[in-house]
Amino acid sequence: MLSLLLINKCIKVGESSGQKPTDFITIMSKLSEKQIKGQFDQITNPGRLLAQAFMENLDKNRFPVPILDKHRVKLSEKIPGDSTYLPATYARFNRDDYTIIQSPTKQNVVDFWRMVWQDGCKLIVSVIESTNISDSDASKCYPYWPQKVNKSIDIANGRFTVKLSRKKEEKGYIVYELIVSTHEEHEGTSEGNTSKNPKDDAPGSAAGTGEPDDTATPRKIFLLHLNEWNESKWPDIDGIASCVAFLHRKWKQTVIQATDDYVPPVVIQGHAAINRSCAIWVMANLVKQVEQKECFDVEHLMRSLIRIRPGALTHRTVFFAKFAIAYRLASMLGWSSPSVRSYR
Repeated sequence: MLSLLLINKCIKVGESSGQKPTDFITIMSKLSEKQIKGQFDQITNPGRLLAQAFMENLDKNRFPVPILDKHRVKLSEKIPGDSTYLPATYARFNRDDYTIIQSPTKQNVVDFWRMVWQDGCKLIVSVIESTNISDSDASKCYPYWPQKVNKSIDIANGRFTVKLSRKKEEKGYIVYELIVSTHEEHEGTSEGNTSKNPKDDAPGSAAGTGEPDDTATPRKIFLLHLNEWNESKWPDIDGIASCVAFLHRKWKQTVIQATDDYVPPVVIQGHAAINRSCAIWVMANLVKQVEQKECFDVEHLMRSLIRIRPGALTHRTVFFAKFAIAYRLASMLGWSSPSVRSYR
Protein backbone atom coordinates (compact mmCIF):
# COMPACT_ATOMS: atom_id res chain seq x y z
CA MET A 1 0.00 0.00 0.00
CA LEU A 2 1.43 3.32 -1.12
CA SER A 3 1.57 5.98 1.56
CA LEU A 4 3.26 9.30 2.13
CA LEU A 5 3.36 8.61 5.84
CA LEU A 6 6.77 6.96 5.88
CA ILE A 7 8.38 8.96 8.65
CA ASN A 8 6.67 9.29 12.00
CA LYS A 9 7.25 12.74 13.39
CA CYS A 10 4.16 13.17 15.56
CA ILE A 11 4.68 12.45 19.23
CA LYS A 12 1.30 13.38 20.67
CA VAL A 13 -0.85 10.42 21.63
CA GLY A 14 -3.91 10.05 19.43
CA GLU A 15 -2.61 12.19 16.56
CA SER A 16 -1.67 10.87 13.15
CA SER A 17 1.80 10.11 11.91
CA GLY A 18 3.40 12.79 9.82
CA GLN A 19 6.68 13.94 8.31
CA LYS A 20 8.88 16.97 7.89
CA PRO A 21 8.23 19.08 4.78
CA THR A 22 11.67 18.22 3.40
CA ASP A 23 10.98 14.49 3.79
CA PHE A 24 7.59 14.99 2.14
CA ILE A 25 9.17 16.63 -0.91
CA THR A 26 11.85 13.95 -1.16
CA ILE A 27 9.28 11.16 -1.13
CA MET A 28 6.92 12.90 -3.58
CA SER A 29 9.70 13.56 -6.08
CA LYS A 30 10.46 9.83 -6.30
CA LEU A 31 6.91 8.66 -7.05
CA SER A 32 6.12 7.45 -10.55
CA GLU A 33 3.04 8.63 -12.42
CA LYS A 34 1.41 5.23 -11.83
CA GLN A 35 2.09 5.45 -8.08
CA ILE A 36 0.67 8.97 -7.92
CA LYS A 37 -2.50 7.89 -9.73
CA GLY A 38 -2.80 4.91 -7.40
CA GLN A 39 -2.59 7.16 -4.37
CA PHE A 40 -5.24 9.48 -5.76
CA ASP A 41 -7.62 6.57 -6.41
CA GLN A 42 -6.96 5.03 -3.00
CA ILE A 43 -7.53 8.17 -0.96
CA THR A 44 -10.64 9.33 -2.82
CA ASN A 45 -12.50 6.01 -2.72
CA PRO A 46 -15.74 6.52 -0.74
CA GLY A 47 -17.18 4.07 1.79
CA ARG A 48 -20.76 3.20 2.71
CA LEU A 49 -23.18 6.15 2.66
CA LEU A 50 -26.12 6.80 5.00
CA ALA A 51 -27.82 9.90 3.63
CA GLN A 52 -31.60 9.63 4.00
CA ALA A 53 -32.22 13.36 4.48
CA PHE A 54 -30.15 14.10 1.39
CA MET A 55 -32.21 11.66 -0.66
CA GLU A 56 -35.44 13.22 0.61
CA ASN A 57 -34.25 16.73 -0.32
CA LEU A 58 -32.52 16.22 -3.65
CA ASP A 59 -34.19 19.32 -5.08
CA LYS A 60 -32.48 21.47 -2.42
CA ASN A 61 -28.99 20.48 -3.58
CA ARG A 62 -27.19 22.17 -6.46
CA PHE A 63 -25.28 18.97 -7.13
CA PRO A 64 -26.06 15.38 -6.09
CA VAL A 65 -23.15 15.12 -3.67
CA PRO A 66 -24.35 13.07 -0.66
CA ILE A 67 -24.70 14.74 2.74
CA LEU A 68 -24.30 12.12 5.45
CA ASP A 69 -27.08 12.11 8.05
CA LYS A 70 -24.55 11.90 10.86
CA HIS A 71 -22.84 15.13 9.88
CA ARG A 72 -25.43 17.25 8.11
CA VAL A 73 -26.40 20.72 9.30
CA LYS A 74 -29.93 20.79 10.71
CA LEU A 75 -31.69 24.13 10.99
CA SER A 76 -34.21 24.89 13.69
CA GLU A 77 -37.65 25.91 12.45
CA LYS A 78 -38.22 29.49 13.59
CA ILE A 79 -41.02 30.46 11.23
CA PRO A 80 -43.69 28.06 9.92
CA GLY A 81 -42.48 26.68 6.62
CA ASP A 82 -38.78 27.05 7.45
CA SER A 83 -36.67 24.28 5.95
CA THR A 84 -34.56 22.25 8.35
CA TYR A 85 -32.35 21.00 5.50
CA LEU A 86 -29.65 22.71 3.48
CA PRO A 87 -26.70 21.22 1.56
CA ALA A 88 -24.13 21.67 4.31
CA THR A 89 -21.91 19.34 6.31
CA TYR A 90 -20.33 19.77 9.72
CA ALA A 91 -16.68 18.71 9.36
CA ARG A 92 -14.72 18.36 12.58
CA PHE A 93 -11.08 17.53 13.10
CA ASN A 94 -9.40 17.43 16.52
CA ARG A 95 -12.19 19.41 18.24
CA ASP A 96 -12.12 22.19 15.62
CA ASP A 97 -15.33 22.67 13.67
CA TYR A 98 -16.04 23.68 10.10
CA THR A 99 -19.12 23.78 7.91
CA ILE A 100 -18.74 22.94 4.21
CA ILE A 101 -21.66 24.19 2.13
CA GLN A 102 -22.70 24.50 -1.51
CA SER A 103 -23.24 27.89 -3.15
CA PRO A 104 -26.50 29.48 -2.01
CA THR A 105 -29.37 29.78 -4.48
CA LYS A 106 -32.01 32.49 -4.59
CA GLN A 107 -34.35 30.05 -2.85
CA ASN A 108 -32.07 28.98 -0.01
CA VAL A 109 -29.90 32.05 0.59
CA VAL A 110 -32.01 32.78 3.67
CA ASP A 111 -31.18 29.28 4.94
CA PHE A 112 -27.48 30.05 4.50
CA TRP A 113 -27.77 33.08 6.79
CA ARG A 114 -30.04 31.18 9.19
CA MET A 115 -27.22 28.67 9.56
CA VAL A 116 -24.58 31.36 10.07
CA TRP A 117 -26.74 33.11 12.67
CA GLN A 118 -27.85 29.92 14.39
CA ASP A 119 -24.29 28.66 14.88
CA GLY A 120 -22.81 32.07 15.68
CA CYS A 121 -20.30 31.83 12.83
CA LYS A 122 -17.69 34.59 12.58
CA LEU A 123 -15.61 33.43 9.61
CA ILE A 124 -16.66 32.50 6.07
CA VAL A 125 -14.43 31.42 3.20
CA SER A 126 -15.81 31.48 -0.34
CA VAL A 127 -13.91 29.75 -3.15
CA ILE A 128 -16.30 30.71 -5.93
CA GLU A 129 -14.90 32.73 -8.84
CA SER A 130 -16.21 36.27 -9.23
CA THR A 131 -17.46 35.33 -12.70
CA ASN A 132 -19.58 32.56 -11.18
CA ILE A 133 -21.74 34.86 -9.04
CA SER A 134 -25.06 36.08 -10.44
CA ASP A 135 -28.53 37.07 -9.25
CA SER A 136 -30.08 36.20 -12.62
CA ASP A 137 -28.33 32.97 -13.64
CA ALA A 138 -29.60 30.17 -11.39
CA SER A 139 -26.63 27.96 -12.30
CA LYS A 140 -24.30 30.39 -10.53
CA CYS A 141 -23.81 31.32 -6.89
CA TYR A 142 -26.46 33.74 -5.68
CA PRO A 143 -24.81 36.94 -4.33
CA TYR A 144 -25.30 36.57 -0.60
CA TRP A 145 -23.15 39.51 0.48
CA PRO A 146 -22.79 43.09 -0.86
CA GLN A 147 -19.76 43.99 -2.96
CA LYS A 148 -19.61 47.75 -2.29
CA VAL A 149 -18.59 49.35 1.00
CA ASN A 150 -21.48 50.78 3.06
CA LYS A 151 -24.01 48.97 0.89
CA SER A 152 -26.52 46.52 2.37
CA ILE A 153 -28.65 43.71 1.05
CA ASP A 154 -31.85 42.40 2.61
CA ILE A 155 -32.44 38.67 2.72
CA ALA A 156 -35.99 37.24 2.70
CA ASN A 157 -37.79 40.58 2.93
CA GLY A 158 -35.56 41.89 5.67
CA ARG A 159 -35.31 38.77 7.79
CA PHE A 160 -31.56 39.33 7.61
CA THR A 161 -29.62 42.43 6.63
CA VAL A 162 -26.01 42.12 5.47
CA LYS A 163 -23.92 45.29 5.28
CA LEU A 164 -20.37 45.62 3.98
CA SER A 165 -18.41 47.88 6.32
CA ARG A 166 -14.89 47.29 4.98
CA LYS A 167 -13.22 45.65 2.00
CA LYS A 168 -9.55 44.95 1.41
CA GLU A 169 -8.06 43.33 -1.67
CA GLU A 170 -5.10 41.04 -1.08
CA LYS A 171 -3.05 39.00 -3.52
CA GLY A 172 -5.38 36.23 -4.68
CA TYR A 173 -8.27 36.98 -2.32
CA ILE A 174 -10.49 39.72 -0.90
CA VAL A 175 -11.34 40.34 2.76
CA TYR A 176 -14.88 41.55 3.46
CA GLU A 177 -15.93 42.77 6.90
CA LEU A 178 -19.68 42.26 7.14
CA ILE A 179 -22.21 43.43 9.69
CA VAL A 180 -25.15 41.04 9.88
CA SER A 181 -28.38 41.69 11.74
CA THR A 182 -31.66 39.83 12.02
CA HIS A 183 -35.22 40.88 12.74
CA GLU A 184 -36.44 37.79 14.54
CA GLU A 185 -35.91 36.12 17.89
CA HIS A 186 -32.70 34.18 18.46
CA GLU A 187 -32.98 30.81 16.69
CA GLY A 188 -31.32 28.96 19.56
CA THR A 189 -29.73 25.57 19.30
CA SER A 190 -29.26 23.73 16.05
CA GLU A 191 -30.96 20.35 15.99
CA GLY A 192 -27.70 18.81 14.91
CA ASN A 193 -25.41 21.03 16.95
CA THR A 194 -26.45 20.73 20.58
CA SER A 195 -23.42 20.44 22.83
CA LYS A 196 -21.20 23.21 24.12
CA ASN A 197 -18.48 20.71 24.93
CA PRO A 198 -16.78 19.36 21.78
CA LYS A 199 -16.00 16.14 23.62
CA ASP A 200 -19.71 15.39 23.81
CA ASP A 201 -20.20 15.39 20.03
CA ALA A 202 -19.36 12.76 17.47
CA PRO A 203 -16.33 13.61 15.30
CA GLY A 204 -17.34 15.67 12.31
CA SER A 205 -20.36 17.40 13.83
CA ALA A 206 -20.25 20.94 15.15
CA ALA A 207 -20.44 21.58 18.86
CA GLY A 208 -22.25 24.52 20.34
CA THR A 209 -25.44 26.42 20.72
CA GLY A 210 -24.59 29.59 18.84
CA GLU A 211 -23.97 32.93 20.43
CA PRO A 212 -26.04 33.59 23.55
CA ASP A 213 -26.01 37.36 23.11
CA ASP A 214 -29.00 39.56 22.32
CA THR A 215 -30.50 38.82 18.92
CA ALA A 216 -30.94 42.53 18.29
CA THR A 217 -27.17 43.02 18.40
CA PRO A 218 -25.59 43.05 14.91
CA ARG A 219 -22.69 40.65 14.44
CA LYS A 220 -19.37 41.19 12.70
CA ILE A 221 -18.40 38.46 10.26
CA PHE A 222 -15.26 38.23 8.13
CA LEU A 223 -15.64 36.75 4.66
CA LEU A 224 -12.51 35.73 2.74
CA HIS A 225 -13.14 35.42 -0.98
CA LEU A 226 -10.72 33.40 -3.11
CA ASN A 227 -12.20 34.90 -6.23
CA GLU A 228 -9.81 33.67 -8.95
CA TRP A 229 -9.36 29.97 -8.23
CA ASN A 230 -10.36 27.94 -11.29
CA GLU A 231 -10.20 24.29 -10.30
CA SER A 232 -9.30 23.24 -13.86
CA LYS A 233 -6.08 25.27 -13.78
CA TRP A 234 -3.00 25.26 -11.58
CA PRO A 235 -3.85 27.85 -8.90
CA ASP A 236 -1.98 30.77 -7.36
CA ILE A 237 -0.25 28.82 -4.61
CA ASP A 238 1.05 31.91 -2.82
CA GLY A 239 -2.36 33.60 -2.83
CA ILE A 240 -4.18 30.58 -1.43
CA ALA A 241 -1.52 29.95 1.21
CA SER A 242 -1.68 33.61 2.28
CA CYS A 243 -5.46 33.39 2.55
CA VAL A 244 -5.24 30.26 4.70
CA ALA A 245 -2.65 31.92 6.95
CA PHE A 246 -4.94 34.96 7.34
CA LEU A 247 -7.87 32.66 8.12
CA HIS A 248 -5.78 30.94 10.78
CA ARG A 249 -4.94 34.24 12.46
CA LYS A 250 -8.60 35.24 12.52
CA TRP A 251 -9.59 31.81 13.83
CA LYS A 252 -7.14 32.15 16.72
CA GLN A 253 -8.68 35.52 17.58
CA THR A 254 -12.10 33.84 17.64
CA VAL A 255 -10.79 31.21 20.04
CA ILE A 256 -9.32 33.88 22.34
CA GLN A 257 -12.55 35.89 22.30
CA ALA A 258 -14.78 32.89 23.05
CA THR A 259 -16.66 33.45 26.31
CA ASP A 260 -17.18 29.75 26.99
CA ASP A 261 -16.07 26.43 25.54
CA TYR A 262 -17.93 27.06 22.29
CA VAL A 263 -15.96 28.12 19.23
CA PRO A 264 -18.28 28.55 16.22
CA PRO A 265 -17.62 26.64 13.00
CA VAL A 266 -15.71 28.24 10.15
CA VAL A 267 -17.97 28.22 7.08
CA ILE A 268 -16.34 27.12 3.81
CA GLN A 269 -18.53 27.73 0.77
CA GLY A 270 -17.84 26.19 -2.61
CA HIS A 271 -20.10 25.70 -5.61
CA ALA A 272 -20.52 21.94 -5.12
CA ALA A 273 -18.86 21.90 -1.67
CA ILE A 274 -16.15 19.56 -2.93
CA ASN A 275 -12.59 19.93 -4.25
CA ARG A 276 -11.61 23.60 -3.66
CA SER A 277 -13.72 24.06 -0.53
CA CYS A 278 -12.45 20.75 0.79
CA ALA A 279 -8.88 21.78 -0.03
CA ILE A 280 -9.37 24.82 2.20
CA TRP A 281 -10.58 22.52 4.99
CA VAL A 282 -7.44 20.41 4.65
CA MET A 283 -5.17 23.47 4.62
CA ALA A 284 -6.97 25.16 7.53
CA ASN A 285 -6.28 22.10 9.66
CA LEU A 286 -2.79 21.52 8.31
CA VAL A 287 -1.64 25.05 9.15
CA LYS A 288 -2.26 24.26 12.83
CA GLN A 289 0.05 21.26 12.56
CA VAL A 290 2.65 23.30 10.71
CA GLU A 291 2.54 26.13 13.24
CA GLN A 292 3.21 23.69 16.07
CA LYS A 293 5.87 21.90 13.99
CA GLU A 294 4.49 18.55 15.10
CA CYS A 295 3.61 16.76 11.88
CA PHE A 296 2.93 17.25 8.20
CA ASP A 297 0.13 14.88 7.36
CA VAL A 298 -1.78 15.89 4.25
CA GLU A 299 -2.90 12.36 3.43
CA HIS A 300 -4.41 11.70 6.87
CA LEU A 301 -6.38 14.96 6.69
CA MET A 302 -7.77 14.05 3.28
CA ARG A 303 -8.81 10.60 4.46
CA SER A 304 -10.48 12.08 7.54
CA LEU A 305 -12.46 14.52 5.42
CA ILE A 306 -13.63 11.90 2.92
CA ARG A 307 -15.15 9.90 5.76
CA ILE A 308 -17.23 12.98 6.59
CA ARG A 309 -17.73 14.40 3.11
CA PRO A 310 -18.01 11.69 0.41
CA GLY A 311 -16.79 12.89 -2.97
CA ALA A 312 -14.69 15.60 -1.33
CA LEU A 313 -11.78 15.16 -3.70
CA THR A 314 -12.55 14.26 -7.30
CA HIS A 315 -10.46 16.73 -9.30
CA ARG A 316 -6.83 15.72 -9.76
CA THR A 317 -5.53 19.26 -10.27
CA VAL A 318 -7.02 20.40 -6.96
CA PHE A 319 -5.91 17.16 -5.29
CA PHE A 320 -2.25 17.69 -6.12
CA ALA A 321 -2.37 21.47 -5.70
CA LYS A 322 -3.12 20.81 -2.03
CA PHE A 323 0.33 19.31 -1.58
CA ALA A 324 1.94 22.38 -3.14
CA ILE A 325 -0.13 24.71 -0.95
CA ALA A 326 0.79 22.65 2.10
CA TYR A 327 4.49 22.96 1.38
CA ARG A 328 4.13 26.69 0.75
CA LEU A 329 2.45 27.09 4.14
CA ALA A 330 5.34 25.23 5.76
CA SER A 331 7.75 27.63 4.10
CA MET A 332 5.73 30.71 5.07
CA LEU A 333 5.61 29.63 8.71
CA GLY A 334 9.33 28.96 8.87
CA TRP A 335 9.34 25.17 8.93
CA SER A 336 10.99 24.82 5.53
CA SER A 337 12.91 27.16 3.26
CA PRO A 338 12.94 25.77 -0.34
CA SER A 339 10.40 27.24 -2.72
CA VAL A 340 7.52 25.01 -3.74
CA ARG A 341 7.94 26.19 -7.32
CA SER A 342 10.95 23.91 -7.70
CA TYR A 343 8.72 20.87 -7.23
CA ARG A 344 5.81 21.69 -9.52
